[in-house]
Amino acid sequence: MPGVYAAIFDDGCFFKHWALFVDGPTKLILNAMGSSGRFRYEQRTANVREDGTLLELYYICEIDESKAPGVADIAANVPIRNDIPSWNCQDFVFDVMEALEGMIDMDDGYKRRLETLRSKQDGLL
Repeated sequence: MPGVYAAIFDDGCFFKHWALFVDGPTKLILNAMGSSGRFRYEQRTANVREDGTLLELYYICEIDESKAPGVADIAANVPIRNDIPSWNCQDFVFDVMEALEGMIDMDDGYKRRLETLRSKQDGLL
């Protein structure tokens, strides 16, 4: 089954950049790119493990292979909250995961992993 990961990058900015990575037959990177008030959704097909700025690939959950293409559709429809000055790419990851909750197994391990990921957030919380 494809895995869903938070990819955490050090791209030289003050805050670490986060994206979702769907590690299936088609490898997808889903993220909010930009800066405060100017974020935009970006999706690309690539293996995040080949990115030289990748610091950590944090496993969140698995998703049924038949549902994997729907992850990108859901991510593309998650609102980009440019109206909230403190909203950023890290919030986007959590917003997408919340939108995916009907598609994934929300066992205790998933909830625990999501809370651990939340503890890794930078910036204004």
